[in-house]
Amino acid sequence: MNVTLKEKAYKVLRQQIVNQELPPGTPLIETDIAEQLGMSRTPVREAIRRLAQDGLVVNMSSRTTIVSQINQHDVEEIFTVRIALETLALEESFTKITQEEINSLRRQYDLLEDNFTYSEAYKIDLNFHALWVENSGNQRLANILDMLNGQTERYRRYSHKVEERSQASINEHLAILDQIEAQNLTAAKEALASHLTNTMHNIQDDASLHSFS
Repeated sequence: MNVTLKEKAYKVLRQQIVNQELPPGTPLIETDIAEQLGMSRTPVREAIRRLAQDGLVVNMSSRTTIVSQINQHDVEEIFTVRIALETLALEESFTKITQEEINSLRRQYDLLEDNFTYSEAYKIDLNFHALWVENSGNQRLANILDMLNGQTERYRRYSHKVEERSQASINEHLAILDQIEAQNLTAAKEALASHLTNTMHNIQDDASLHSFS
């Protein structure tokens, strides 16, 4: 099988689900998707299987797959796992994070302050969390968190309150960087767990999500 085509199909479908182009309950028809992407059904089938592992689609029967619903319970599960794994990644990477990496993130936030956009803030958010995930050197951990990030971003897109919390989130990021810079692992882990918990509660409190629960 052409791995490149499988990866292409996966990325396209994942992005469409995250961006709400394929809303919850949408059936995924292999033949239609294959035609749209200009490829055979085999890489599409493999991509859908991977999306099911990510929790973004659900197999209703041997022939029917739909985009999974979103609900409050899933939000809590996703963030509970993220807190456990990200604090572990931070612990594993703590002595490997360099001052230049910290300074680079601070510069990105300084530039963002002068010209704020949510899309740019999200890019920096990914860079921020990648700081300890990539430095941990634990590829399995990184793979699991990448999968969870896709689910997290999907909920962000449905929540109208995420953008409202952008500045508070940035302040929490900077506080975490302060603790890393001070070489205070315990305080850094506590600040990270608190930040992720606040993000979870912010999404859960959004009334626009309750209609899906």
